[in-house]
Amino acid sequence: MTAIDARMIEEAHKMQEALRRYVPGAVVVTPPVVIEPKTFFTPAADLGPLDSLDPAPEGFEGAYDVRTTDRAFADALLQDDLRRWIIETEDDVGFEVSGRMLLCYTPHRRRDAFALLEVATGFGHRIPADVRTRHPG
Repeated sequence: MTAIDARMIEEAHKMQEALRRYVPGAVVVTPPVVIEPKTFFTPAADLGPLDSLDPAPEGFEGAYDVRTTDRAFADALLQDDLRRWIIETEDDVGFEVSGRMLLCYTPHRRRDAFALLEVATGFGHRIPADVRTRHPG
């Protein structure tokens, strides 16, 4: 692990703790789901063991890759409000929900950790209530 990797993990943990503090109930215990804009051009070798959703959730066709081990959970998570918010406002941010973690990231240098914390908060506010009930954190 490089120093940059360690720093990124440390920042992710800090953002997760801040999200827990400021958005109670936003962090849930979940199967992994990755949502990335296709503009990230993630090489197939780097996609990991998750299966791509095919067909993609409504509105994500051609714009986002969604990968998961649990299609039903991904469909429940990506209900209209969250999906619409991602499409309308976050075209340069990737998201990973896994276990008790919500990770927001971008390959672009124009975002800082505080801006990504605001994005994480927006995502957390839009996690459907039934998902929170079924996967309490």
